[in-house]
Amino acid sequence: MQSQDLFASHLRILASAVEYSTVNQIQQAVPFLASGGQNDAITAYCNNILLNPLANWKIACYLFLKLYGDSSFEGIQIRLFSLNILANLLSSFDTYTTLPPDAKSILYSILWDYISTLSFSEQSIIRAKFPLILALLIRNVFPHESPEIFDKCFELLRTSDGGKLLAVTDLIVKMSVELDNYVVTPSRTANLADVGRMSLIKDKMREMRVVDKLTSIWLDILIQNTGGDGNTELAALCLSCFASYVKWIDIGLVVNERFLTLVYGLLSHEKLQNQAIQCLEEILGKGMAFAAKLNLIRMLRIDSVLTQFQPLFTTESEDDEFVTSIAKLINKLGLEICKCFDEADTPDPTYLSGSTSNEIKQESFLLLMEYFPWLIICLKSSFDDTSVLVHDYLTRFISIVGRVVGKLGDMEEQVKSKLWVLMEAIASKIKYDEEEECGFGKDAGEMDAEFLEMRRALKSNLVSVAGIYRELFVAFCFGIVEKVFDELDTTFRNITGKHPDVF
Repeated sequence: MQSQDLFASHLRILASAVEYSTVNQIQQAVPFLASGGQNDAITAYCNNILLNPLANWKIACYLFLKLYGDSSFEGIQIRLFSLNILANLLSSFDTYTTLPPDAKSILYSILWDYISTLSFSEQSIIRAKFPLILALLIRNVFPHESPEIFDKCFELLRTSDGGKLLAVTDLIVKMSVELDNYVVTPSRTANLADVGRMSLIKDKMREMRVVDKLTSIWLDILIQNTGGDGNTELAALCLSCFASYVKWIDIGLVVNERFLTLVYGLLSHEKLQNQAIQCLEEILGKGMAFAAKLNLIRMLRIDSVLTQFQPLFTTESEDDEFVTSIAKLINKLGLEICKCFDEADTPDPTYLSGSTSNEIKQESFLLLMEYFPWLIICLKSSFDDTSVLVHDYLTRFISIVGRVVGKLGDMEEQVKSKLWVLMEAIASKIKYDEEEECGFGKDAGEMDAEFLEMRRALKSNLVSVAGIYRELFVAFCFGIVEKVFDELDTTFRNITGKHPDVF
């Protein structure tokens, strides 16, 4: 059935319910303002229309359908204005619930009929707005009024082809993003009733296996769009969906061979590598029992997966954004391990999940030792902005080492060796660059101030190391002093005053 034929019955019903004077005024006012016109009265009129969606939603539907296919500037702007009215209507649970049942039925039927006829021939600016409308509609009608709405979306995707398939695919992925904004992650201003309703929606999405189907769809779309001629923007949105939803969906939907193999491969994809890293970071941050979290970390094998990217931390042609993403991932990983160690004595047995506190601490400490090389790699990055990203991990790591001194047994020499490497890394970061001029006091620039702040933080960490093994620290200091004097010639021409002053 052609779109206009499908909309005809809706237009007949709406035509008898709208005030044509208001319709005409909107058709004149909206293009005027959209083209840059300025008039306080017209602006106030349009704002009043937008802020009263209960009184104007039928006009919005009428104009949106009546101008379907109109590619003129005026037609597009009026349709966008109409969608904004509907977005305001659907944005509030309280506003939507005041609609009588027959009005809800009409609105749902209009919106769904439009979705069912959506194609890539629709104006891109309209298609860009509609995912929000669909997400807000779902938020209001699922699960009570329309428990089948997700299945209708999935069926539409399954039965579409050509330009329609492209449009529906785009709609569902972007709807998933908007659903995250309005359901998965409630705003801080959401009241308790809204939060409760959003929790119910998530519960039903899990119970009815909606999230299983959504993640399967995202993965299929991701696979289809990672090649040379794929839509990388859509692929990036799919990765963002996985990253956002992983907090509350079954971990098995993302931690499986098919998905992880794809994500690891995308770490080398120039346009998707940062989103792939973000997925791993969110997976690491998912709440779970300590033993499960430690098993997850071992299973992810992040150290070996990232090995190929180590050179990026030492070269001048460093890929800033990607290296920053890696450093954030390592910091997250380290903090999660530290959290398991620090909270292993929790009185809540749920988090121990059958393991003893000592078992959790032992496994956590072993993982800290295994990932220590990556802490050093990030800390010694040639860019200070990258180095700073692992300072929280560094501080927690030193604190834990300080608490296990005397209990290390055969591992003590290994730990001392690592602390020596750590002190070398810190010393290299707090040393002033011989080739750069550094400002102090009133002469200090923003970068100088940031460097001094980083030095203060690292010197504090160095002092903490000194408190763990004083003799080791003293030996390291003597080694630095000897190295400095070895570098000086007999005329002292090489004295610059830029060597570390903390010793």
